Amino acid sequence: ALLYYCDRPGWALQESDPRLDQTLDQVTQQGARWLVVAHPSVELQRQLSSRRLHLAGEDFVIYKLSASNSLRP
Repeated sequence: ALLYYCDRPGWALQESDPRLDQTLDQVTQQGARWLVVAHPSVELQRQLSSRRLHLAGEDFVIYKLSASNSLRP
């Protein structure tokens, strides 16, 4: 298990959330700047394909969130 501690608010989201895209938009408006996913499913990666992929490893992905919610910088 990997834990990350910081002095900022964070959000825990569910992959099964039928409104995941809207939820990501909401947390982005609240200040979230990164989406980190461990062991992402192929379906989730497909669902997040409109987001800006920052880094991908063998068992994780990191997306840069922005208010524009697009592939644009």
